[in-house]
Amino acid sequence: MPYRIPGCESRNHSICIGTKDDLWQCANCGKTVCLAEGSSAKPQYCDDCWNVYQELTDVILSLSMQKVCEYLDIDVYAIADRRINREDMSANLALEILEEIKDKEGL
Repeated sequence: MPYRIPGCESRNHSICIGTKDDLWQCANCGKTVCLAEGSSAKPQYCDDCWNVYQELTDVILSLSMQKVCEYLDIDVYAIADRRINREDMSANLALEILEEIKDKEGL
């Protein structure tokens, strides 16, 4: 019988890993999940947010910043000023990806 930890909100697995004390909250969406979630690449994200992050990384790497803003329906100047709706998961992840790219490229 699958073991579920009370409070784990993951829908990506039927068997939880760890105990109630091991539950953690995704830094992006706030979902509470067990140790079955997450990756070593972005341990602060649940599996759902990590998948969105990966998809957005592919899009961002293939488009210019202007195209990214159009794709996410975000004003390019809002990105620069960080005046975006902080509840928008895609926008939050896009900002992080853009900042990582700027750091790597020295922009």
